[in-house]
Amino acid sequence: MINEAIVDDIEYYQEFDEKIEELFDDASFYNLINQTFNYLTDFFRCLYKICFDVVGELIVDSPFLLPEDYQCHLCKTVDTLTLF
Repeated sequence: MINEAIVDDIEYYQEFDEKIEELFDDASFYNLINQTFNYLTDFFRCLYKICFDVVGELIVDSPFLLPEDYQCHLCKTVDTLTLF
């Protein structure tokens, strides 16, 4: 719940902005955010790669996604990632 007293308080907003800037100026915090972003980006790229391949292999005779398809592509993706 928002404290209504701070809604129009310009000084509060300025102080808040300064504290956020200080936080991002701290190297350890910046590195944490950067590593988290990179990890999440890699995760979604990997998930996309797995899902894209599986959906791309659907055919008229087998139009439904099956868990085995994902497991197979997951193994291929993990093997590829561990090579680097």
